[in-house]
Amino acid sequence: MKNIKVNMLINSLKSLLSILFPLITFPYVSRVLGVENIGKYNYATSIVSYFVFFAGLGIFNYAIREGSRIKDDKEKIQKFSSEIFTINLLSSTIAYVLLIICMFLFHKLLNYYDLLIILSLPIILNAIGKEWYFTIYEEYGYLTIRYIVFQIITLILMFLFVKQKGDYITYAIITVVASSGANVLNYLKIRKKVNIKLTLNVIHLKPILYFFASSLAVFIYTNTDVAILGGFWGDYEVGIYSVSVKVYTIIVSLLSAAISSLIPRMAMYSKDYKLNSKKMNDLACETFCIIILLMFPIMAGITSLSKEIILLIAGDSFVSAIFSVDVLAIAAAFCIFGYFFGNAILIIFNREKFVLKTTIYAAIINIVLNFVLIPNFKQDAAAITTLISQAVSCFILAKEGLKYVDLRTTYKTFLHSITGTSFILLIIQILRLFNMNLYIFIMLSIILSIIVYLIILVKLKNRVVLNILREINSKIKSKNI
Repeated sequence: MKNIKVNMLINSLKSLLSILFPLITFPYVSRVLGVENIGKYNYATSIVSYFVFFAGLGIFNYAIREGSRIKDDKEKIQKFSSEIFTINLLSSTIAYVLLIICMFLFHKLLNYYDLLIILSLPIILNAIGKEWYFTIYEEYGYLTIRYIVFQIITLILMFLFVKQKGDYITYAIITVVASSGANVLNYLKIRKKVNIKLTLNVIHLKPILYFFASSLAVFIYTNTDVAILGGFWGDYEVGIYSVSVKVYTIIVSLLSAAISSLIPRMAMYSKDYKLNSKKMNDLACETFCIIILLMFPIMAGITSLSKEIILLIAGDSFVSAIFSVDVLAIAAAFCIFGYFFGNAILIIFNREKFVLKTTIYAAIINIVLNFVLIPNFKQDAAAITTLISQAVSCFILAKEGLKYVDLRTTYKTFLHSITGTSFILLIIQILRLFNMNLYIFIMLSIILSIIVYLIILVKLKNRVVLNILREINSKIKSKNI
């Protein structure tokens, strides 16, 4: 059985790379294609994203939960995979039909015909790629290596073939290869493992739609703040807020990827809860401890370095985003803890209806508060409403989730993390006394904070950190023998 910590690390690495690669390519592409063609590409991408979202339904998360419970039974997993693939193929076909209808209903979209057709290819490629199958078997190493290889290939293609303003169609093709081309490899690989046939079983539709509804609620309320902000104010405020959202998204993406790697194992244990209840609780406690150990220093680091981070990634014209960055860093903590209780605990125990209701409550709170506060407090209000809605959602999910897992043993890790984090805050304040270059200040703050934080945790004999160090030490020794 694969090491859960390794799974978490690999999945987080994949998530990190998915953030870094666009950051590497964007400066080059934006200069070559120009503002207008980048605008065309981004507009077409935003339109297609709705149809890609619809095509996915709630299939990925549902397939992981149910498939993990039967993955050791070849006959059952083959039947299940066929049924899930068939539903995904149908939803993808419907998404394509709806996209074509929209193109003819809204004539402006016909001006983007070529881009829309190319950028919509992930609708079908995601379906045939069946990434959920590899996630069920925790093949994160394969998924990450595959992703890195395709990203390197597309980087080379981009520098070779995107050389003038008119190459935005070529750029679109390359980005599709980057995001979904690897699904062709998945298709070839999965054929050797399981014989998938077109088999429709409507029994899966109801739970899938609950997953979809929950994702839709999140999708709506995470985008309405920008829409309402733009409606009451304008592009400047939206631009300021977008920097804060980018920082928030990076934190949430990295840590939610770590939690996601826990879900297949928890689902597998849940098929015989009486037999595996201790294993499930131990795994939940260990993961929760890791989240605590990562979340608090990250939150403290970002709030302490928010001005420097903004200057680094956006420039001094965005310094008014400092407050919203600070608020969203705290909101990210509630979001991650809520994600843990919702996706890794409650959904595993078939409580997706409860998760959906909680998400809807949070969405209503978020939207109402946005209309009340944004007219007076601009982008800061958007950040505050996100914090409030995420906090409410987190507390509701945690209260219900704690009925299934006992996390009382994690309180020491909480105290250890708070102690270590206080030293991080102290280090950053001491470094501020020295008048140094922005880049050097950020790098020193990060490096020294990590070193001191780890030393504090070791001195406090934190069980999770000591176990990880023992595992690393034993692997080094085994390689030397």
